Order: sequence, then C-alpha cells, then structure tokens
Amino acid sequence: HGLIRGMPPALDLAREHALHGLLARLAARGALRSAHDCAEGGFAVTLAECCFDSGGIGASVDVAKASSDGGIDLAAATLFGESASRVIVSVDPAETASVLAAAGDAGVPATRIGTTGGAAIRIAIAGQAIIDCPVSEAEARWANSLPATMAGRAA
Repeated sequence: HGLIRGMPPALDLAREHALHGLLARLAARGALRSAHDCAEGGFAVTLAECCFDSGGIGASVDVAKASSDGGIDLAAATLFGESASRVIVSVDPAETASVLAAAGDAGVPATRIGTTGGAAIRIAIAGQAIIDCPVSEAEARWANSLPATMAGRAA
C-alpha cells in the first residue's frame, strides 16, 4: 500500500531467553505437541502454517486485541504483527494447566486461546469472528501464491 507505519518489534533478550528456556523444559518433559514462533507473518500466518501438512486439521481460537500504537489497525496488528517472543504451542488438553503454571513460574505470559480440530481455521478477536476458512483452501492459496504471482512473467 506504499505506507510505512509503526515501529519494528523490539527484542527483549531476557524475555526471549525465558521463553526459550520454558519451551526447552516443556519439550524435554514431553508436554508440547507443537511450537511455532510468530516471527514471519504474525499470529494468523503462524496459526495457518500450524494447520498445513496436518491432513486438514484446523483450529478455532479467540485472542485479545493488540494495544494501539496510535494509528495501526488493531485487527491487523493482532493478526499480522510480528512482535518478538511470541509462540503458538499445542498441548494435550490434560497438560494445559501444568503448561500455564510452568509459564507463570518462568515469568512468561501465556494463555489458552482455543482448540485444534475440525477442518477450518477460525480466528476471533475479542469474540468477534475475523477469519473462517477451510484449511484446504488456505493451504492451497499459501502453496500457490508465489507461482501464481510469477506466472507469465519473464525472468
């Protein structure tokens, strides 16, 4: 859109260290089914990528709105902001309470945002549905976006 807005995400090395230490401990004890950072494309892209190559297993989540930095669309910031030190993890439902407790003990903010299952990627922000797309459609668009963009262009 030809716009430059906002500040690049700041990296807090102490927070990043705490997050990686927590993830390593949770992985070592087998508490994680998956973990994916939100560095490239933000939350929505990360969640979609977590559903790809899964045989069509979707997810249904509801997240809080991002805080405003004076001019950024809050839905866009929430879904596509590339803030540092953010990870989406999946855990067995029986592990949820212990994972959240471990995060609290490590000083790492964490919250349960939803569930996996179904055949769609469903994202709500503060209860308002924003995205509801079949995993197969999202994956096809993601996989074919570059070839479609480059089709018919000479090298």
